[in-house]
Amino acid sequence: DRGMGVFIHALAGQQRIIDIDISENKIDSDSAEALTHYLKDPLCKLTQLRMANADLDDDEIAIFMNALQENKSIVGMDVSHNLLGGRSEKNAKNMDANSDNLIGGASVAAALRRNTTLLNLDLSWNKLGLVSSTHLGYALAVNKSLTSINLAYNTIRDEGAEIIGSSLASNSSLRVLNLSSNGIGPQGTI
Repeated sequence: DRGMGVFIHALAGQQRIIDIDISENKIDSDSAEALTHYLKDPLCKLTQLRMANADLDDDEIAIFMNALQENKSIVGMDVSHNLLGGRSEKNAKNMDANSDNLIGGASVAAALRRNTTLLNLDLSWNKLGLVSSTHLGYALAVNKSLTSINLAYNTIRDEGAEIIGSSLASNSSLRVLNLSSNGIGPQGTI
C-alpha cells in the first residue's frame, strides 16, 4: 500500500513519536523499506512497534530486521498474525545463519543476536517451524536483553522446542516463553 510508505516516510525525524500501531494495514516491500530508513535514523525514539495482521511475509520482515539489528530504541515489537515462515521453512538450504540474505524467522533471529534493547517480541500466529525455531534457539542462547517472546500458534513441534529449550541454559534474561499450540508432544518437553 503506497499510503503506508508515505506515512512512514513522514515519521522521519519525529522524535516525539514513541509508539506506533500499524496493525491491520498492508505492509508491502515499499513500506518495509520506509520503516527500515526510519528505524535506522539516529533520531528515531520509537519504543513500541505493532504490526499485527499486516500481511508481512518472510521477505518483508527481512527488510527491516536488518535495521532492528542496530536500532537502540525499540523495546517491544508485535508481528503476530502474519505470514512469517511460509517461504523460509521451504527453503531451508538457503538459511545459513551467517548469510546476509536471511528471510523470515531466520532474519528475526539475526536481529536478536545483535540487538541489545528489544525486551518483548510477539511472533505468535505465524508459520514458524523447525528452520525458524533453530535460528531463534541459537539467537536466544546469545541474546542478553529479551525478557519475553511469544511463539504461540506456530508449527515449532518437538524438535524445534528441544532446540529452543536448549538455548535457555545460556540465556539469563528471558522470563516469559510462550510455546502454546505448537504441536509439541512429550519428546519436545524433555
